Amino acid sequence: MSRPKLQQLGVDVPILPATTVGSAPETPELAATRTAAARGELDAGQLAAKRQEAVAGWIATQESLGLDILTDGEPGRGDGVGWFTAHLKGFKPGGLVRTRGNRFVLRPVLAGEVRWTAPVTVALWSHAQGLTQKPVKATLPGPYSLLAASCNERYPTRQVACRALAREIRREADALVKAGCRILQLDEPALGSRADELELASDAIRIVTRDLAAYVVVHVCYADLGTLWPALLDLPADNLDLEMVNGDFAVPRSPAKAACPKDVSIGVIDVLSAKADTPETMLRRVKKALAVLKPEQVWIDPDCGLRSRTPDEAVTQLTAMVAAAREARRGRGG
Repeated sequence: MSRPKLQQLGVDVPILPATTVGSAPETPELAATRTAAARGELDAGQLAAKRQEAVAGWIATQESLGLDILTDGEPGRGDGVGWFTAHLKGFKPGGLVRTRGNRFVLRPVLAGEVRWTAPVTVALWSHAQGLTQKPVKATLPGPYSLLAASCNERYPTRQVACRALAREIRREADALVKAGCRILQLDEPALGSRADELELASDAIRIVTRDLAAYVVVHVCYADLGTLWPALLDLPADNLDLEMVNGDFAVPRSPAKAACPKDVSIGVIDVLSAKADTPETMLRRVKKALAVLKPEQVWIDPDCGLRSRTPDEAVTQLTAMVAAAREARRGRGG
């Protein structure tokens, strides 16, 4: 369990903290800003100002709802991979590929030696942290998922490519830590896509996290988590952030077979549904996890990012989630 590590890093969070996975709902204004920027209708300064406005609005919303660990909302990340690879040397845009639903993105092509040249996320994270006394979690794409979403034309093997990506993501992680970040999340939605490459993914994550002065969360979704569970315990992370609702809470049924030495962020909101569950429903989900995990191990959040939800839907669902977290916390020392 990793609460002592948080305390060593100077981060104070309550037991059973409530947080989000990363992305905020995309408002029409932010969508219009991204479109205008893509068309060259906004200069870099105007785009940065619009993104800072979005960050400030999301920080204020999270604070008003009572979340314990905040995020900057990832404004401008229309594509969880393409936005990052666009800032790395060695990548070029490829053809359109279909992602979730009827959404298409340009698949990045790793055509040359990958190189990080300057911070990508630090400015917005720093802006967000400067607006609140609560800890702000930074979010980055994980190296394995970055590889899975790209077309490798440069490196001889997937292993070599993945390690190269990990080294450059580590440079961004170092920049965040230097700026004061103490909680870092790596998004690895592709982790369960190929069971034969889990060791490769773990090795790459270790390159990013080894001796990093931060509490590390690895977010995993779109996978058979119940089957993956024992292997997930070996990931070099302090916290496993898992999609629980869509997986019918398969993971909490598994730790009884394999003791969990890590913290676990449990998704209690199905972000693919507009349905607003009650605090009572979410509390029942929390109790399923607490049947096999200790309260000091558990964080509470949605299954995934909230970009697919409207602002009103997100506020309604997070309000219920915070209420459930507070109720679960009563009498448990938090």
